[in-house]
Amino acid sequence: MFYETVDDITADAGIRVRATNLRELVCKVLLATFNEITDIDRVREREVREVEADGGMPFVLADLINAALLIHGSDGFVACRCE
Repeated sequence: MFYETVDDITADAGIRVRATNLRELVCKVLLATFNEITDIDRVREREVREVEADGGMPFVLADLINAALLIHGSDGFVACRCE
């Protein structure tokens, strides 16, 4: 698995990923988030969505996760790939 869950936190859920650059980090975090919702290996790609965040560092990652979860909550969308 490309991430691990973290249990000793006060948030709703925690994941830990390692990446060599920011792009890889963002993709791994978004995919790990969706994988905690459902097994993304079983998701069939049918459409492409773009997620944007306006927040600056260090909040941009949390803003991206929230934007992705908003799309999931409103449309049921689950990402299985990230570029």
